[in-house]
Amino acid sequence: MAFIGIIILLSTASAPLIGSVIANINFTIVFIISSLLVIIGTVPLFFTKDSYEKVNFTFDNLAEKLFSKKDRGNFISFSGYAIESIIGRTIWTIFLIIIIGSIFKTGLIISLTLLISLGIFYFMGRITDKYDKIKLIKIGTILYFFAWIGRIFADTYYKILFIDSYKNLSEKIVHIPWSSHSYDLAEKEDYFCFIVSREIIFNFIRVLILPVLSFIFWIDYNPFLISFFIAAIFSLGYVFIKKE
Repeated sequence: MAFIGIIILLSTASAPLIGSVIANINFTIVFIISSLLVIIGTVPLFFTKDSYEKVNFTFDNLAEKLFSKKDRGNFISFSGYAIESIIGRTIWTIFLIIIIGSIFKTGLIISLTLLISLGIFYFMGRITDKYDKIKLIKIGTILYFFAWIGRIFADTYYKILFIDSYKNLSEKIVHIPWSSHSYDLAEKEDYFCFIVSREIIFNFIRVLILPVLSFIFWIDYNPFLISFFIAAIFSLGYVFIKKE
């Protein structure tokens, strides 16, 4: 999980900086290049060998996985991730552009803070393999909660650099054991139904929270502060994931 995360992080860390440079020239070019990259990234899938395995999957199984009492912890945990991550990817980025006042500087600071967290991937990967994942999730959840609280007070370039670096570090501390434990649960259960239900929760909750965020910004009463506080509260959801 950590190795895959490092590969992804190297790409995502360079993307904001490269994108900001291109955006300063022409935003249309950014969308064209992004679309081409999506197409290029999809092409290899047509050349991979497909493998099929019979699975016992019905809508009844899916409904039970989504709404059963024994899986309520997973529902809370996955919902928490869905809400805080969508706020982090959209609202936080808009906030940065407004505070910093430059697309290039915004891209630069995002890239820097992501690169700072690179080393934690390897470290947490080793730790996750040796220690109790649930305890690591609890520790990471507390650290990550305070990262979101810190974002409420980010109002200068240097505060943003420090707080976003801490946020990215704490995010890896909770995400690596959380993701690893999620796949452990999937392996123990009906993995196909588990993954499908998880993705449904991710997307369904995001569909629900986006109108709420839109309403908050329509009212226009400290919308960024309220959004970050909502993310902080729901970031505590990670710790509710089912133990076994």
